[in-house]
Amino acid sequence: MDIDVARDFIRNFLPENLVSTLNLVELKLSNQSFVTPQLKQYFSDLVYKCTTTDEEPIELALLFEHKYNAPAYPHLQLLRYLLEYWEVQIKQKEALTPIIPIVVYQGKHKWQQKPFYSYFKSTSPLLHAYIPNFEYLLTDINQMEDGDILALKAELLSNILLLMKHIQTLPPQYYTRIFIGIENQIHDRAKRNLFEGMIVYFLQNVELSRTKLNQLAMTLSGETKKMAMSSYDMLVQEGIIQGIEQGIEQGIKQGIEQGIIKGIEQGIEQGIEQGIEQGIEQKNRLFIKNGINAGLSIKLLSELTNLSEEAVFTIIKSFEEEEQQ
Repeated sequence: MDIDVARDFIRNFLPENLVSTLNLVELKLSNQSFVTPQLKQYFSDLVYKCTTTDEEPIELALLFEHKYNAPAYPHLQLLRYLLEYWEVQIKQKEALTPIIPIVVYQGKHKWQQKPFYSYFKSTSPLLHAYIPNFEYLLTDINQMEDGDILALKAELLSNILLLMKHIQTLPPQYYTRIFIGIENQIHDRAKRNLFEGMIVYFLQNVELSRTKLNQLAMTLSGETKKMAMSSYDMLVQEGIIQGIEQGIEQGIKQGIEQGIIKGIEQGIEQGIEQGIEQGIEQKNRLFIKNGINAGLSIKLLSELTNLSEEAVFTIIKSFEEEEQQ
C-alpha cells in the first residue's frame, strides 16, 4: 500500500487518541512479514514503522483477512502473529516493540468483535487475570456505507475500499462507482503503480470483455483510461484472461483429433487445467512485477502469491534478464 494511502487509512480508522500520539511523517513500510505458514490461510500483512510523540518505536500491522466469513477465534490467530513478531525480535537481540494489529475484513457477514475471555465458559472475573488480554482494531468494510467511504476525502483510499467492498457483489452497471474521481489522484509513479494494481485486481475478479471495459474506461480521463486498457491488454498478452478459453479450445481440438468422445471430455478437462495453470503463472509474474515496483519485499510477495521465496526471487531475476536483452 502506498505510504500516503497508509497514512490516510491510519488517520481515518484508528482512534483519535492513538493517532495523535503517532509521528506519521516518519511512517515507513517494513520489508518484513510475520505471517507464518500456519497463518497464511487467514490473512496477509503489511507492517509499518514509526515513533510516538515520546520518540518510542511502534509498529502497525495491517492484516488483510482472506476469508469471507469471520473466524470464530480471531484472538488465537492474532496471538500467534504477535508471538512470531516478538520472537523474531528476540532472535535478533532487539528490544521488544509494541505492535498494533489492525484487521481489515471484507466478508459478507458482520464481524462480531468481543474480548478474548468471552470465548471461555467461565465468566468469573477472578479467572480473567489468567487469560491473555489484548485488543485489536477492526475495519469491517462491508458495514460501511458507500457515501461514508467517499466522504473520507483521502487519495485513492476511498477507491481501494470501494473495490474491496464490491468486488464480489457489485453489478456491472455500478463498476464506475469504484473508480469515481480517481483520475484526479494519480500524481506520481507510486500512485500509478497502485492504480495499475487496482485494475489488475479488478480484472482478475470480474468477467469483463474488452468492449465492456472500454465502456467503463470512457468514464475515465485520458491517462487513467490508457492505463486501464493497457492493463487489460497486458493481461491478455500474458494469457491470464484468455488462458482458460484457449485451453478449452485446444483441449477440444485434441479430443476431436483422437476421434473419441471420451477424448474430447478429457481434452477439455486437460485444456482447462493447462489454461488455469498458465493463467495463474502469468498472473503471479505480473503481480510480482507490480509488487516490486511498489516496494514490496520478497517475503511479502511470497506470502501473497503462495510461492516460495526462491521462486519469487527467480521470477525477479528473469525480469532483470529480460531488461538486459
